[in-house]
Amino acid sequence: MGFYYELNPNPTTPSEYLEARTPRVFWVLYGILGFALACMAGAALHVLADLAKTGAALDEALYYGFLSLFPGYLLLGLYLALVRKFVRAEKRLEVGARVVGCTVFKRSFNKEKIAGFELINYKPSQNTAVSQHDDSQYYFQGHWRIIARLKNGKTPVIDRHNEKEALAPLWQFLANWLKS
Repeated sequence: MGFYYELNPNPTTPSEYLEARTPRVFWVLYGILGFALACMAGAALHVLADLAKTGAALDEALYYGFLSLFPGYLLLGLYLALVRKFVRAEKRLEVGARVVGCTVFKRSFNKEKIAGFELINYKPSQNTAVSQHDDSQYYFQGHWRIIARLKNGKTPVIDRHNEKEALAPLWQFLANWLKS
């Protein structure tokens, strides 16, 4: 499913929404999982290294695949700690990401080229499980998106979340910005 953090109004800049911080409980779980991964690595690394020395392709793939978990795990933690999405609507609509306050990715849209914003619930099809099952486990209504309908026919995604309520304030903010 992935991590979807809500975009909340920036208290210092009223025309901007910023991604929420990673909750503290995540970092506790991240540390516990890191400790467990280190313990498993300590127990299994010697056995996997001996297997890799035999030269069989599967053994080497297991060994190097296991070793690649550590940098991947650290990169995931750095990404979650340092990267924050933003949506700014002043004279232009800007959607992007910042690393420690420095913008590293940004898409801009002129206000005159935007026909409207929509809050949609499909990717690529509607959730039909609700109509086919009466069990409450199927009532997850994920894949909500705010898209901008551009006058040239393109529909870039502005933000996404699994809950409609998390996107509603941003959608209303963007609709009001477009009217003004």
